[in-house]
Amino acid sequence: MQERRYDFKSVYCRCSTKEKVLAAIERAAAHAEHHGTLPLIHLEAHGSEGGLFDSKDSNNMLKWDDLSKPLQILNRATQCNLIVLVAACKGYAGLQSFIQAFNDPSLIPVAPALVISGPIDELTGMELLLGTKEFYRRLADASAEFDDLIINASRESGNEFRFQRVLFPVLLYEAFLINLIPLYMRSDLKDKKMGQLRNRFFKENSRERLSAEEERRLEEAYSPTFQAELYQKAWDAIFMVDSYPENRKRFGLNWLSVIKRILDIQENNLDKIQTN
Repeated sequence: MQERRYDFKSVYCRCSTKEKVLAAIERAAAHAEHHGTLPLIHLEAHGSEGGLFDSKDSNNMLKWDDLSKPLQILNRATQCNLIVLVAACKGYAGLQSFIQAFNDPSLIPVAPALVISGPIDELTGMELLLGTKEFYRRLADASAEFDDLIINASRESGNEFRFQRVLFPVLLYEAFLINLIPLYMRSDLKDKKMGQLRNRFFKENSRERLSAEEERRLEEAYSPTFQAELYQKAWDAIFMVDSYPENRKRFGLNWLSVIKRILDIQENNLDKIQTN
């Protein structure tokens, strides 16, 4: 990349340990914070379902979980503009760990990247070279769409679907819907969740029933308005809409409207839904 003198600057860091990889990401975050840069992180190593490792020392593995917080910090420094390319066999496997990171209370509640991409299977060194070279060749073309980069990188590596990518706003939107749709399309599931919460309260407080006010508050907790507020707060924090109002143009979403749409579908198509 340096030899071809692309319009963007590249910095190569040879990291022999996982600690050095994390230190390099930390330096990138500091640079982005102070200079307003929008980096693309390229991680190249041997890869597996568990993480990244050195071929000479497979015990020195950088687990996918280890990358969650450093990437979150870096993405926050970029105001949710970080692109991560994991140039390693099964590099796409890290996605699941990054999704699970949203449920870890010890991590900051922001997305680890705007986009993450990587191979879904194993590939040779030459296939990796051809694929990633094509990726950066197309990246230098200002008119190229990101999906075009991924498609061309895949084709150059010998398999049209080898490289995959995911946009975290789309990913999280789908994950939120997976929770919300059953809750408001199936009354039995809502009753089950309320029953579980009620039983936990009984156990923790040595009681056998709730007061009328407590029942009202429990019912309110599963109301569309209350749930929408919870999801809205989480969504705005994850994509930094609360910190950077300009992000609303890209990530702005009204979760109360989403839930109302789910309820509208449930009410108007109940017979058809039950039949199917």
